[in-house]
Amino acid sequence: MAPTIVSSGQTASWQTNANKSISVAVQVNDLLVVYANAENQTSFITISGGTGTWVNSVSIEGAGNYCNTYIWTKACTANETANINGTDGTTGHFGFGYVLFRNHGGLGASNSGNATNNSSNITLTGVSANSAIVLALGDWNAVAGTNTYITTDAGTFTELTDNHEVGIYASNGGYYADVGSAANKNVGLTAPTGMAWTLLAIEVKGTAAAGSASVSPSVSRSISPSSSVSRSISASRSLSPSGSISPSAPPSTALDDFNRGSIGTNWTLINGGMTISSNRLWLNSSDSIVYWNPNSFNDNQYCEAEQYGLNARGVIVRGQGTDSSNFRGYALIVNTAQTGSITFRFAYITGNGTIEYLDSGASGTSVTEGFKLRLIVSGQDTSIQLTAYIGGSQQGTLNWSSFTNKSRILNSGVPGLYSSFAGIVGQMDNFEAGTTSEPSASESPSPSAMPQGSIVWGHVTGVTETNIRKFSFNWSGTGMISGSGDSEKIILSSGQYMESEVCDTGSRLILLKQNFYVAGDTILLRYRQGNSPANCLAASWNNYVSAFASSGYVQIRVESTL
Repeated sequence: MAPTIVSSGQTASWQTNANKSISVAVQVNDLLVVYANAENQTSFITISGGTGTWVNSVSIEGAGNYCNTYIWTKACTANETANINGTDGTTGHFGFGYVLFRNHGGLGASNSGNATNNSSNITLTGVSANSAIVLALGDWNAVAGTNTYITTDAGTFTELTDNHEVGIYASNGGYYADVGSAANKNVGLTAPTGMAWTLLAIEVKGTAAAGSASVSPSVSRSISPSSSVSRSISASRSLSPSGSISPSAPPSTALDDFNRGSIGTNWTLINGGMTISSNRLWLNSSDSIVYWNPNSFNDNQYCEAEQYGLNARGVIVRGQGTDSSNFRGYALIVNTAQTGSITFRFAYITGNGTIEYLDSGASGTSVTEGFKLRLIVSGQDTSIQLTAYIGGSQQGTLNWSSFTNKSRILNSGVPGLYSSFAGIVGQMDNFEAGTTSEPSASESPSPSAMPQGSIVWGHVTGVTETNIRKFSFNWSGTGMISGSGDSEKIILSSGQYMESEVCDTGSRLILLKQNFYVAGDTILLRYRQGNSPANCLAASWNNYVSAFASSGYVQIRVESTL
């Protein structure tokens, strides 16, 4: 079922630089999607207003001789009539429009592109059936003419905005209400031609059809132990699906994949320098420090980023201050290895890049390039705790009682990133930050907070399972987790293993299926089960051969066969 479009609208004018506002009535769990466009690359638009967190979900900004174009989204957390406020902070002309969705399944695929040619179109990959798509287009050339939208893949397009300011810029926006069948969807315009266009699109998923269905819910995981393997676990039973679970981040989460040409306004530079190159953040000066500025974060928070390059670098939590003279925060610092053995330290970092280690010495682990580095902070004052995850596995914890300098107490702040530079650019990608409701810092996997039913780990696009989960922070062991989304994988060297969270299956038959995506080494698949989480964790491991009966709770283990 397609998502319900409750209302839509746009600003009264797109041809001034004045701050703009639209009032809209929303309900809890509604989804607001705002498309915005500014006349040139120096006009940076920010959307705010109402209860909940606005996320810059997809944008193109800072590209020479193109408009800055944005799609902002917000999951509504209150019943209210709220203002959507837009500012650009410069003299550039701009405007925005919105679409309000209800009965939706969250955000899905998105894409962006820009060029000076006669083909202003992009493709969304793996769009779900009956989704809606919101489209935003800016034209720096301000070409006049009749707009002809592409409708072959996604169906009828509803145009909300057609602004043309002669000699300045043009803006178009609207939506495809129901794309029909699941497939890749090509969207955009075939006319007018000759535009210098920036084009964005984002999917808003529909909801699963109501009623009962007989299904085989499966738990599939993409696993690469020196190979790429996907496995699925099926529980044979009938159930009434309660709707789909969207893999999109919760409202309290900040995300940035750096897939654009310029930094934009979400990052504040404290020290050093930063730029974007090859769709990664490059911290390219000595002792570079940046922090994420659009969101407010709970005191208990985490910060994560994929790591590339050879220099010492790290992630920051509870960062406080606004410049190099007063900034400070907690950091998880790793040394220079790209692949192989690395060491890591817990530290107190100041705005000029000074590192004061809070632990008594370095700890070590092994990684491959692109590994995820995550630091979690919780507690206040003398109860502060720092927890390190590297490659998706917990590697160490430091409590305030073990700080080498117990005066280093930070009770609030924001996440950020650090790189020592040392002549070699530190590169990071797929930044994520938010509250610490996920993951648990427990050494033993606790029962997963998800309903009984199908589960998928490590895959997002086109899945039909009830529960969509990440390997990261839901699996632990001596192996490593790398990548994200459909590219997330477990990497196992000789003698290594990884174990899943404990799953509440209920009493039923469990079937494990294996799907191979690419050729590679095999793994040993094992399981254990029990009538309670504790009894499941206490049980012995069994090699999986055929379907087995679960007494209520199941845990999965994969082992290297190298």
